[in-house]
Formats: sequence, C-alpha cells, structure tokens
Amino acid sequence: MWSDETKIKIFGINSNKTPRTLWGCFSAKSTGRLNRIEGTMDGSMYRGILETSCEDDVIGVGKEEEIQTVSCDDEKVGQKQYKCTNSTWVLLQDNCVLKVIQNLEDQSQGINGGDLPTFVEALNEATQQNDVEVVSSQPTVTSIVTILDNVATASSAIKVDQEVMENFLQTVDVLVSPSANAVWNNLNSDANETRKNASSNLLLAVEKMAEKVQDALAYITYIGVGISMGSLVICLIIEIIVWRALTTNDTAYMRHVCIVNIAVSLLIADIWFIVGAAVSDENGADVGPCTAATFFAHFFYLAMFFWMLITALLLLYRIVWVFSHTSRAAMMLIGFFIGYGGPLIIAVVTVASTAGRDGYINSNNTCWLNWTETKALLAFVIPVLVIVAINFCVMIVVLVKLLRRGVGDTEQNDEKHNLKVIAKCVAVLTPLFGLTWGFGIGILIAPDSFGLHVVFAFLNSLQGFFILVFGSLLDNRGATTTNDNEHSTSSDSCVRC
Repeated sequence: MWSDETKIKIFGINSNKTPRTLWGCFSAKSTGRLNRIEGTMDGSMYRGILETSCEDDVIGVGKEEEIQTVSCDDEKVGQKQYKCTNSTWVLLQDNCVLKVIQNLEDQSQGINGGDLPTFVEALNEATQQNDVEVVSSQPTVTSIVTILDNVATASSAIKVDQEVMENFLQTVDVLVSPSANAVWNNLNSDANETRKNASSNLLLAVEKMAEKVQDALAYITYIGVGISMGSLVICLIIEIIVWRALTTNDTAYMRHVCIVNIAVSLLIADIWFIVGAAVSDENGADVGPCTAATFFAHFFYLAMFFWMLITALLLLYRIVWVFSHTSRAAMMLIGFFIGYGGPLIIAVVTVASTAGRDGYINSNNTCWLNWTETKALLAFVIPVLVIVAINFCVMIVVLVKLLRRGVGDTEQNDEKHNLKVIAKCVAVLTPLFGLTWGFGIGILIAPDSFGLHVVFAFLNSLQGFFILVFGSLLDNRGATTTNDNEHSTSSDSCVRC
C-alpha cells in the first residue's frame, strides 16, 4: 500500500488562505479514502487514520464506537444517528418525519374547531398517499398519533359530523394496518417515553372521538324519545276521542285495538328506557333497578313488535280471505295472547337463563341486554328481525292483491291510480311495521359506520311519531272521506285495514 499527503490551496493559487493538507492511499486492490490533516502529520495521526473502521458515502468515516449525525432525505425532516460498530455503521436513532406530516403536526398545535374538517381531510389524504412510508417509520407514526390527539382535543369545541369522523378513522386504519405491526412492536419497546406511549395515546385519541359520537347519538336518541312519547300521548288521546266513530265493524275495531296496544307498549318501553338511563352511569348501576328496567323495556319493546305482527296478520286476513268471518271476541283473544304472551315468554326465559349482572344486563352507560358474555341481546334482535321479515312478506302479498283487484275494477283501470294505491300502502305499512329496524342489520355488518348509527337511532327513536302520523292521523282522514264504509275502494282499505 502506498500513501502520501499533499497541500491544496482551495481558493486559488494567489490566495492568502492557509492551504488544506489531505492524506490518501492506494493499493493494487483499490484506492483509499481522503483524510483531512489538521496540523503536522506524525506517527500518532498516521496510526489513527489506519484505525478508522467505518466508511459510508452518506454517513462518512469514523472510528470504532464513534457516533455520527446525518440529515434526513429530501422528503423528510430531522436527523439520524449512527454508531460505528464492528466496522459497520449501525442506526442508533431515527428522528426523520415526512415533511408533509411534520407540517401538519405544527399546524395541529394551534388548530381550532372551525378549521378541523379541512385539516382532518388533509391529514387523511397525506396519510393515504404516503401509507408505505408511514407504516415503516416510527417517528412518522408517532407524529400522526400526536396530530390525532390534538384533533381529538380540538373536537370538543365543535360538533363532529360524519365526514370528520370518517377521515379520522381512515387515518387510524393506516396506522393499525398489518403492515405497521413491526413499527408498533419497536415503539412499544422504545426507551423514549413519547414513542413508547404512542399506542396508549392513539387509543385515548380514538376514545375522545368516540365520546363525541356517543354524545351525538345520545342527543339524537333522547330528543327522539321525547318526541316519540309526546306523539304517543297525542295518539292515545285521538283514539279515545274517535274510538266510537271509527270502530263500527270488526275490522276497524281490531285495527284500532292494535294501534292502541302498539302505542301503549312503546310508551311504557320508552319510560323504562329513560329509567334505565337514569339509574346507570359511567361506573355501572345497581343490579336490581337495572335488571328491572332492562326486563320491562325488553318486554314492552317486544310487545310493540308483536302487535305490529298482529296488525300485519289482520291486514293479510282481510285482504286474502275477504269472505271469511271471525268473531270479535275470538280476534281479541288471539291478539292479546300473541301480543303479550309471546313477549312475556321470551323475556322470562331470557332473564332466567342469563340471570346475574354479568349475564343478563349490560349496565355500563345504559341498562340493556348483555351482548359480550351471553349474547342475551339476541333475545330481542332475533324476534324483531323475524317479525320484520314476516311483515315485509305480508306487505308484498297485500300489494299484489290490491294491484290485481285494482286492475279488475272498472273504477281503477287507470295505472296512475294503481301506483297511488301502492305508494299509500308502502308509506303506511313500511314505518308502521318497523321495517326501519332493518337498519340494525347494517350496524351488525358495519359497526363502525357513524351514518348507520345515526339513521338507526333517529328512525327508531321516532317510531312513536310514525305511529301517530300513519296510524291515527291518516286513518282519521280516511274515515272522514269514506264514512266508515267497509266496502270502500282498495285505496281506503290500505289506509283503514
């Protein structure tokens, strides 16, 4: 190996600047690196140069155990630290964060509620576009967690809408994707407390946003329940006033018996729902009051649906078997046996088979049937879905029968009138028979969908309003125009049956 040093005047030949001394070497195998010499070259300095063991075009050269700090790539900000170990530069610390994410973190420090929707959208867009770099960078993941925490804190000042929540959750989805598992494993074992707590901070940020969603849903639900109860009281008052005028035949009589029992069942169920919410809190509730509230709410909500089933069966009976006749007493007996007997059996069996705080009730936040441990909630979901399916089939049969009857009737040959008949039937039967509870299936399929939760809570909490409008008000109008004539047109039959 040959080595030598030389002096170079880097500012030109006539410059007064002190020349720089460089040392280099070469051999038959390759050329060596250049080393800048400070002062006079001596034996000690020569041996030090030869002891250098780490070399990299980006990091530079270094001795064993030496630490070097280098800047990040062009698309990132921050620094990296390397240590020379066994003739190799080993990464000690990586603080490089994507520039676009760092800029968003800086903006999030002083963000206010008004700027939140646009900001969260920009965050989601930046995360999605750089998902590969994000899930492979611990500093970038930590930075996004900090941003999400700032967003969750700022959200307390505004009402979180569906768009903000979706952008927030889509950003979280990138961070918790399978591709990020290695990053999270390293973060959880990192000595830096900020990085080590990243998973906890992310969970807290999600919980803060979830609280906003829960608050919005609770607000919608309680307002809806209040409107529902008021509507039901008005419905019952109307039924009392017009009872004698509208129950001149057996069909009309049973029709209004069903309406009254639906209204009473839903009203009592709503009352027990409020009682259950009142006796429960964040830390749970006493087993006794919560169990009672859950049992009666379960029973009366089921009774409402069973009376809806009876209404559908009555409609089917009067449309399909036109000339058949069953006494009023027999219809009343069958109605009350199905309407209250079925729910009572289901409610008693449920509480008997899942008795106990951990088996029957879910007392956190509100008293209702348990799902996590015993799946007691299925004792409500399954009967409701079965009734909804039956009522849907009945509605199809009724519409087909009415359409055929309209086509054969000289008074209803106009296709436009047939469409009007179908529209009225759908408008009355669909909400009245609880088909809107079918949105519950969507929640089971997509439990994270904020929109489905809002629609489900809104439509079902306003069930009492639907009963008032489609069960009493439209029925009274039909009775006024037809003078209680049982042999009215099929359009009136749809509203009155």
